[in-house]
Amino acid sequence: MRRNRWTLATLVALVAAPLAMVPQPEWRRAHPDYVWSFPRDHGPHPGYKTEWWYFTGLVGDPGESTPTGGPPGASPPRLGFQFTLFKVGVVPDRPPSPSAWATADVFMGHMAVTDLSTGNHVFREVLYRAAPPYAGFPGGVVRPGADTIAWSLAAPGTDGGWSLTTTGGGFALSGTAEGLSMDLQLDTVSALVFQGPNGYSRKSAAEDRASMYYSYTDLRTSGSITVEGSPRTVTGTGWMDHEFSSDPLDEEQVGWDWFSLRLGDGRAIMAFQLRDELGRPGYRHLTVVDPGGRPAYPDPSSWALTPDGPWTSPATGASYPQRWLLTSEAHGLALTVSAFHPATENVSREVSGLYYWEGPVRVTGPAGDELGAGYLEMTGYGEGSRPAL
Repeated sequence: MRRNRWTLATLVALVAAPLAMVPQPEWRRAHPDYVWSFPRDHGPHPGYKTEWWYFTGLVGDPGESTPTGGPPGASPPRLGFQFTLFKVGVVPDRPPSPSAWATADVFMGHMAVTDLSTGNHVFREVLYRAAPPYAGFPGGVVRPGADTIAWSLAAPGTDGGWSLTTTGGGFALSGTAEGLSMDLQLDTVSALVFQGPNGYSRKSAAEDRASMYYSYTDLRTSGSITVEGSPRTVTGTGWMDHEFSSDPLDEEQVGWDWFSLRLGDGRAIMAFQLRDELGRPGYRHLTVVDPGGRPAYPDPSSWALTPDGPWTSPATGASYPQRWLLTSEAHGLALTVSAFHPATENVSREVSGLYYWEGPVRVTGPAGDELGAGYLEMTGYGEGSRPAL
């Protein structure tokens, strides 16, 4: 059967073409005085150009001992997982049309699993117009109790689908793809964390370059993951990021390095830096969450992030650092963040030029002692590479 290949550019053109002569309102912008309301704000935010729900984590077989940086009773990590749903806005408002195909958005999903023992990395994706019967971001108020945040069919030729819902205790995600599926329950056991005062996450010295951004840094994760026909029941720890914005990056910013780390002493760390086309780091941010769930946002001058150990992808030619030194004297941080395995690049077959590194990392101290674990994402590396969102 010939595969129906939908590219992001094709879908954007299909959605936008009928609207070329229709006046459109302005995109909504991130604002430091945004009024949050949960659980409503777990759901989609119409009128923003870009929104994503990002889940990563480390899981293993139930019934074994506790991993470094993990919750009591969890298993040592055997797999790293990523599950991301993107809402890509084409126009700020849904077109005034009776057609069910009328939509303002494109749905994109990414799913990946890394085997920490073998280094085997499997990445899958879906891309659809956000309209029935293919995909959607249901409107209305999201309430605890299995409310759907986003859904889509699986890729053409594959049965099943992708979905993200709220539950009474957190979130449930499900994805089915060729050679990969996951069905996970992620329960909140720690407080929501704003990544910046009131969730206003600056991305530039310019005040209008920002997103609204919050995280759950500790999600008790359980369920099943199937890779290439081998199902596994798993438990472990997850991390959730939810971010929405409209054009947060400056023109000279072409990519970022983003870290989500959990330490054995109960702290959680989120750090990012944005880079220009010459690879020079620019605007950056650090959040340090104490064991009680209280975040601190150290001044950029008080901490440092240094890359080392590049790995070059045979698929794209992009060279990604595999070790980073994260230091902050004020917070007692002297952390070496190292990839479990280098070959965890996600290369899209649906969107030309979209590729990035996303994988599990270990955290060690100056003496090589294990301090924690987490996830690292690196985008904008390689010739002509720039995040599509």
